[in-house]
Amino acid sequence: MRRFAIVLLVLAVPAAAQDDNETLRGHVRTYAKNHDLASKAAILKAGPQAIRVLYQERASLDFPAFDDISDLLYTLRFKSDPGAAAMLCRDHLAHTERVLSGGEQFTLDQLVDALTHADRAPDGASFKLEDEAVRYETPVFIDPLACASPETLEIVYPANYRSGKAYIELDRALAREGLDWAFRYGAILVSTPARLWPGAAPRKLTAAEQEHLKKLVADLDAADPETRTRASREIAGLGPEALPALQNLNGSEEARARAVEVVRRINALHGGCVYGLDCAMDQQKLEGDDQRAAQRVNDDTRPLTRADFTQERLDAVLSALGREAELRVEVSDVVADLKITLHANGLRLRDALMLITRTYGLDFTVQKGGVVVEPAAKK
Repeated sequence: MRRFAIVLLVLAVPAAAQDDNETLRGHVRTYAKNHDLASKAAILKAGPQAIRVLYQERASLDFPAFDDISDLLYTLRFKSDPGAAAMLCRDHLAHTERVLSGGEQFTLDQLVDALTHADRAPDGASFKLEDEAVRYETPVFIDPLACASPETLEIVYPANYRSGKAYIELDRALAREGLDWAFRYGAILVSTPARLWPGAAPRKLTAAEQEHLKKLVADLDAADPETRTRASREIAGLGPEALPALQNLNGSEEARARAVEVVRRINALHGGCVYGLDCAMDQQKLEGDDQRAAQRVNDDTRPLTRADFTQERLDAVLSALGREAELRVEVSDVVADLKITLHANGLRLRDALMLITRTYGLDFTVQKGGVVVEPAAKK
């Protein structure tokens, strides 16, 4: 019981924030219904704080309303990052059209990689570029805490599927799995909306949803595996208000284990943003060798060329990254044996460090002229 109580506390949101979210929901629904320009302006003014509300509301919409909301999301994704690399990513996805064959089946990692690059396509798909001059190459990182096995997660397109712009296709593919994307740390980063974007966006369940939740919780103990899987996914989608029902589960040991997994998924879908833009090093007051080391991390734009690791120890990965960047990088003994996967060829050192530390709940500082990676301080 204590485990669930802690999760509920973490997800608590001030009443004022809930009121703001409800106002935003109203604007989103109005815009989706009749393209009201005042509602659109209010959504864009809210900035990235509106993204999680937009994502949640979009889930109930069909074409073309889904695509209309994706257009707003596309604008907001890049609003807080006007850098040249982010703008190149934005323009590439906006100028690339993907023609996908209905009835085809892809794994998630294949599809994301193909949709975000101008020169690659999975079997069964043909790609058309509106501007043949657009050539683009950037790393893609799929957050393992949001999607553990993208290489086995299959996505099947309906026989009558109508495809279009690359960013719309990316949105549709990821939304099926409760995922979203951002351009962060020089890479296209795939994770849950909650881990990518600021601000919680809770909503109260309707009476009908509360009744449906009771059936879903019972279905966690169903004999049919498809029924159990569907129930787990739907409960997680309902958000923090589903947690009390999971607390009181009296089913089999297997059902209780599934409930624990659903709680973890709710945290990932509705918890706090972890992929921020700053680190502990940015808060340090540095001088001498430490100041020079921090400048090296921040200013070195050389792309890493030997940063391809699969399930390797964290200390070995960081040591290798440091050698290439000609900077000592150490890791706390507490997490030295953590196994990570990182394909960061083409990223600079700071971006690779941010990607690793944000994903695994770590942080980094500069000490004695080198970088030290350790568990993030509790806030």
